Amino acid sequence: MKFWTCCAVGALFPIGFAAAPASGQTTPMPVQPNNATARPDANAANDHLEVIQDIVVTAQKRSESLQRTPLSITALTGDTLGKRGVASLLDLQSAVPNVNIAQRISYGVVTIRGVGYDVLTPGADSSVAVHQDGVYISRPAAALTSLFDIERIEVARGPQGTLYGRNATGGAVNIISRAPTENLSGYLTAGYGNFNAYSVEGAIGGTLVPGLLTARIAGKVEGRDGYGKNLFNGRDVDDLRSRAVRASFRLTPADNFTADLILDYFREKDSNFAFHFLGTYDPSEPVLPGVSYGGITAPNIRDVANDAQPLNNREFYGANLTLKWNLADGLSLRSISGARRSNSQFTSDLDATTFNYTSFFQEERDYQLSQELQGVYHNDRIDAILGGYYFYEHNFGATIVPFNAAIPTLPHTGAPAVPWPPLDEQGLLITRAEAVFGQITYKFTDQLSATIGGRYSHESKDVDETATFFGTTPQKKTIAFSAFTPKFGLQFQANRNLLAYVSVSKGFKSGGFALGQAIPPFQPENIWSYEAGLKLTMLNGKLRANGAVFHYDYDNLQTGVVNSVGTAIVNANAKVDGAEIELEARPVPALTLTANASYLHARYSRFRGIDDPGIAGVNPLDLDGNSLSQSPKFTFNVAAEYNVATNLGTFTPRVDYSHTSKYYFTPFNVESMSQSAYGLLNASLRFATRDDKWSVELYARNLTDKLVVAGGFVGFFGVGSPEVVSLAPPRTYGARVSVKF
Repeated sequence: MKFWTCCAVGALFPIGFAAAPASGQTTPMPVQPNNATARPDANAANDHLEVIQDIVVTAQKRSESLQRTPLSITALTGDTLGKRGVASLLDLQSAVPNVNIAQRISYGVVTIRGVGYDVLTPGADSSVAVHQDGVYISRPAAALTSLFDIERIEVARGPQGTLYGRNATGGAVNIISRAPTENLSGYLTAGYGNFNAYSVEGAIGGTLVPGLLTARIAGKVEGRDGYGKNLFNGRDVDDLRSRAVRASFRLTPADNFTADLILDYFREKDSNFAFHFLGTYDPSEPVLPGVSYGGITAPNIRDVANDAQPLNNREFYGANLTLKWNLADGLSLRSISGARRSNSQFTSDLDATTFNYTSFFQEERDYQLSQELQGVYHNDRIDAILGGYYFYEHNFGATIVPFNAAIPTLPHTGAPAVPWPPLDEQGLLITRAEAVFGQITYKFTDQLSATIGGRYSHESKDVDETATFFGTTPQKKTIAFSAFTPKFGLQFQANRNLLAYVSVSKGFKSGGFALGQAIPPFQPENIWSYEAGLKLTMLNGKLRANGAVFHYDYDNLQTGVVNSVGTAIVNANAKVDGAEIELEARPVPALTLTANASYLHARYSRFRGIDDPGIAGVNPLDLDGNSLSQSPKFTFNVAAEYNVATNLGTFTPRVDYSHTSKYYFTPFNVESMSQSAYGLLNASLRFATRDDKWSVELYARNLTDKLVVAGGFVGFFGVGSPEVVSLAPPRTYGARVSVKF
């Protein structure tokens, strides 16, 4: 199926995206689902500076108040993202409880409540579904693009198997960009900081054809010097060079019909996400082979000593056509068509030394097509949605690890060295997915309602691969999986300020292949979630508290284990228990306080017969009871900002502190491959003119210059079992100037 086929389907079925009222705009009043008009509320009488502003979200694919959505969801507006210095998803985790976002190679690894993925193989799917303006982004590498001109981000925690389906066992992240406006509007922001970091971001939009066509174009260019150096050649590592642009068009040929077209492009080429040498993993081999042959490792962990310069080369672009047709009061039809391409290449030095022992190259060339059709209905008693989904992906992946065939004798023994044969894994993976889904919420009374929903999914995967390592032979296979993922929920709206809910839901993630490795397929994931939550607004809108407790039964968790032929994907069972709370208070109009905290007990309940890839000859291990990767037991964040009004304008100092307890990077739970507990302190001072058109901000992130390992893995024993990691940024600071019009 080609892109034009999807567009034709969308044109034949003009089922557009429901009116997302001023997406992400805040309002002190709850809103009616599927309606941009806010319903009168007692808080409307209060000054908007004195109460906490509500947010309209579309996590349930209808517009509704965040405080009346029976989900564990965090919504952050574009203004909030700016205050927190969120430039990519990597910056998001401290703002959302029970969320851990890391980088592994150039992939964005999003883990929610312990459910994520730790796979390095091309073609692997995340367990958290990332959507950009309603279109699913399949490739994890595309999750780390820059964020700009964003209306809001919604993070829905827990399996979203009914409404989102594909690979949403952990949850869903929805990124909503700003839509075109009828009036001419826009902004321009320029910033500069240490490491020669620069950023220029802006947008402009307005009416092209009065009453018919509006448009908005936004872009961002950013760069910096490296946080470290490659001692082999003196070049920067962990630097940044990226640019992005997005054009949005809204056509309204009739009062009841809207068409939105979004085109986007992202390009990055630098030495970001370099492999940093942490140490040797196997105690029986304390010296890396490259060191034995005269190479060196970097004494400073932020530097590298690599004969192969790290290269991060990524390009993503796509088109999104969203149509909406309001048939009658309460009834609308929607169509969301998407086409995307992603090309990513990553090169680094796997042996972690200046000696030419081996290197690492990984590539993905992917294109995807998707089509979603929805019918949405709303009246005083019923909120319902019925839809269908189709997804096609063509993904070529390659992992190449060449070994030096001219390696001399081992210096400490004089014995001849037998080099490893080159690893050259390449393959093509084609995925087709179809689904039908529906969900209905029925109000028995003004206070009590029930939700029931379900999704039937069918996925097939065709693999055609070659593997030339230790005599493995190519394979060409097809595998298919089906699943039904229901949801049941009860909601009790005690009054306009208190919502209590319970839910039982199931998530599903398809099985598949470790692309290019000619090994048996792995099985699909299934997760049952049991959750109870509370959303409470108190003190006449000046205090808000949202919390939830949950339990997961997790079957066939897909776990990546590095071995002698790359990364094997194996299945395990797990149990997850946890709780989270979010607080926001405005004790006086000028002061805003926020806090969140989470507890997580995520462990393997059955994971046996696994070899430790970093130690040769180890007997199979029993990992029952070990913690899941990227799953800290405790996290919390506190923040405060205060507005000081003057005749010139408003000064707003802000400070926030986040703490994360210890977590592991691999299922083996080895101390050397873990991040110990740490805290991060950020601060900023913003000045805005009285009309808020001009602003200047000074900021500092990671004030204490804490060294944080963002992700890592262990190379197999054939290269000396090096521990290689990615690092979070050091202390950064700078200034930004913005103008709005």
